[in-house]
This record gives sequence, C-alpha cells and structure tokens, in this order.
Amino acid sequence: MTIDKLLLITILFGTISTIFSQNSFRSAVLLTHSSGSRLYDYEAYMNVDSGDITSVPLEMDAYNTANSYTGDNEVQMVKRWFPEPEGTDWYNWLMAFRQTLPSDDIWAKIDSFDITIIKGGIQTCNMLGYGNPSDTSGATVTNKTVETYKWIWREIVKLMETHPDKFFVIMTGSASGDENNTPTGARLAHEFAVWAKDTLANGNDPVYGTFPENVHIFDYFHYLADNEYYLKDEYESGYQGGVQDDHPNATACNDIAPIFVQEVFDAAITYEKKIISIEVDLNPIYTYSLEQNYPNPFNPITEIKYTLAKSGSITLKVYNGLGSEVSTLVDGFKNSGKHSVKFKPRHLTSGIYFYRLKTDNFTSTRKMLLIK
Repeated sequence: MTIDKLLLITILFGTISTIFSQNSFRSAVLLTHSSGSRLYDYEAYMNVDSGDITSVPLEMDAYNTANSYTGDNEVQMVKRWFPEPEGTDWYNWLMAFRQTLPSDDIWAKIDSFDITIIKGGIQTCNMLGYGNPSDTSGATVTNKTVETYKWIWREIVKLMETHPDKFFVIMTGSASGDENNTPTGARLAHEFAVWAKDTLANGNDPVYGTFPENVHIFDYFHYLADNEYYLKDEYESGYQGGVQDDHPNATACNDIAPIFVQEVFDAAITYEKKIISIEVDLNPIYTYSLEQNYPNPFNPITEIKYTLAKSGSITLKVYNGLGSEVSTLVDGFKNSGKHSVKFKPRHLTSGIYFYRLKTDNFTSTRKMLLIK
C-alpha cells in the first residue's frame, strides 16, 4: 500500500470515527415488559422448569459458537423492564424517545449499548379500528388504530435515524387471542405489521421514504400468528387462575428465540460491516458546497444541490425577501456526500427568495427567483 493511500484511509477513518463512537455492534439491550421477558428467558421469568427449552442467552452462545465469535467479538444481550411505570403502548414508546415520560431517560439507559431493541406489548395488537391519517394530535393520538400507529412508528424511526452510532430493532407486538374485541381487530393488527415490515422497512412508505440503515423491523406478530392472525393454538398459554392469558407460552418462546437472535445480530453486524467498508473507502474527500438552484428563474419547480464534507444534522430552509422563513426543505441527519432536493412552492407568490444551508461547520446562502 502506498503512503498516499495509507494517509487517505487514516483521514477517512478519523472522519467516520467522529460519527460512530464504536466500530462494532455486538452489545444489545432488550427493553420490554412481560411478553418480551418470556421470550428472553421463559423459565427464569416464569420461575418454572419446562424441560428442554431454549432462551435468548443460550441462543447467543450458539450464535457465537457458530460464527467463531470470541472475546470482544461475542454478541451479548441483557433485558431491562422499560418504560416503567408506564406500559409498552406505542404512544409511550414515542414519548420515551421524545424524553417526555416521567420515567428514566431512555437515551441514558441505552448509552452503554450498541444495539437497542424495543417491543410493543400484547395490547398493541388489540386494534380498535383503521383510523384516519389526521389522528395525530389531541385525544386521538393514543387510539389503537392502524393510522395512529403508523404515525407513531414514523416519528420513532425519525428519532432513531438521527443516531447512526446506534443500531435499533423495533419488534411488532406479539399476536394474541383477544383481538376479537372488534370484528376486524386481528386483521388490522396483521395489516399494520405487514406495512411495518414490507412497506416502511423496504423504503416504500410514501410518507417516510428511504428507511434508515441503522433500524431493523422484527415482525414478531407474524412469527406467532395463525392464518386468521390470532395467536396460534400451540402458542397459547391458556387460562391462568380462570383468566385467559394471551402471552406466548413456552413452545412459542422456544420456537422464536433462535430466530430472534439470528435475525437481530445478523442485521446489526451487516450494518457494522457497512460502516467498516465506509472507513476504508477510497472515494474522494468531500467539501461543503451549496450550488445555485436550477432552473433559475423557475416555475413551478427547481432543484437545489449541496455537498456535505461530514455526516451530521443539517437544515436547508427558504426565506422571503424580508428574511422570514417560508419553507423547510431538510431538517435532520444526512450522510456526507452529494445531495439534492426539489422545491415546488405552490403557496408562494412571484419574487426573490433565499435558501440557506446550515451545518455545525458550514453556512451558505443563495438567491433564487420564482416567476408565476
């Protein structure tokens, strides 16, 4: 390897290391309540001896052995009861990530882990209706409907995307036997889980768009559901104390634990390898720039291109001639490199406008002319 290439790799590695606090994703925390606790270690949580049954700790041992992971390379996972005292409704998870719950700070709780896994409780599958996309404020924001859950998940993923130094796994709620509180409850739970795994996670959601690489969806619901989208008969706990228990039983946990460990750590290590490949990538080093929009003057749409020397949080906003903000085009985390965004101001009148790119290390403003 030549001195020049070695120097370039060193510079790139230093740049990437300022973004990612570690280069491996092997240490995980599962934040959950009762159903996730059973999955993690059924016998320990239930204080029973069910015979030949596996657990997440046992499956991690098998995973490390199969992949010859030893020492710092071994995968690890611990379980924590969270949120507490609040439950694991999706709305509570959103409030936790927004740091508005009175319980412990979630970001402080996960700070020492590379991988964070959150799980909705069984109650998140008790869907009460389809809902409306506008049900995202006031009393309707806590409704257990497909559209409300979609909005909440988009908001959670948006916050996760701003922390590329962490890897996140969101588990859909486990299928249960009491969705029949509405005639279509089980079908709606199924529909939401399909959207989460096949639409959102594949980058096909028209609202969210490209799905972040540091987030993975584990579709726990469909691993447990039968053809009618209820908990499979062989996975039901039955009645305990005369009350139906919808938690997955020992058989369910025994079947899903190996899949869970394999899928979570395969996804996390895939992300780890992508980061490592970036660290040794010999692409040109980028510099900050904000290009003139094209076309200019324009009507009805124009394109703005910009380049980032470093990954990080940025804003790209449009202002009128008086300096008042009229549109936010970008507000969030972006990777280093070249980017572009389209601006189609249906609500603005003809005139001169300014657009400003702002990062931690760079600010640039340009002028454009809208003609209608």
